This record gives sequence, C-alpha cells and structure tokens, in this order.
Amino acid sequence: MMTDWAAVRASFPATTSCCYLNTAAGGPISEAAAAAGSSYYDATVRDGDVHWDEWLDRVESVRGSVARLIQAHSHEIGFTNNASSALNLVARKLLGTGSCSPFVVISPPSHGRGCSSVTRWISWTPMTTGA
Repeated sequence: MMTDWAAVRASFPATTSCCYLNTAAGGPISEAAAAAGSSYYDATVRDGDVHWDEWLDRVESVRGSVARLIQAHSHEIGFTNNASSALNLVARKLLGTGSCSPFVVISPPSHGRGCSSVTRWISWTPMTTGA
C-alpha cells in the first residue's frame, strides 16, 4: 500500500502557511494528534487515570499505524520523548559510552513508577556496508 503523502501533509494545518524548520524544539502536530491529546487530558481531568489501560492500547495501535506508514513491523517502532533523546541513544550505542550498552527502546509510560517511560532492552547489531 502506497502512502498518500499529500494527505499526511494536509493533516498538519501549519503546513498550509509555512515550512516549519525548528522541529527539534517542538514542531507542529497533526489535527489527529491534537484531538487525541485533548481527549486524553479531558478524560484525565474528568476521571483521573481509570482509562490507563485503554490509553496503553491506543499507544500500541499508534505503533502499528506508524509501522504501516513506513512499511515496517510494529516491533521495530520505538517511542522516545523527543528526537534528541532518540539520537542520544543511538550515539551512545555507536560510541560505546554511557549506560546504554544494549540499544534501548522507550515503551509506553509506566503506571505508578514515578517516571515518564519504561525501557525495554533488546539486542542491537549495527549494519555494516560491504567495504
């Protein structure tokens, strides 16, 4: 299935009036992401975190959607809190420094652990180019 990139772009209203280049600081979000965020906060204000498991299921659904968008498998999709964190994880792995010896994939937030994410360790092997 081919991705309709014009439709993807159209879902980001900011792209109708500008080309936003400062995405490292916080780029524009899609209408769907804004609606989902509003829904999450409205439900949390109204009910607390009783919908926690439903939101974790939505995270997995989004993981599958992202995988289909880029023609990958959902287990190949990892979420981090921002691009800088993701690039730092990769850099640490490539440099062999820091506490990130195996590659880290950020999973859905951990309920009741006082932190914003759960880490899951997976094996990672860098690809080599035939030199």
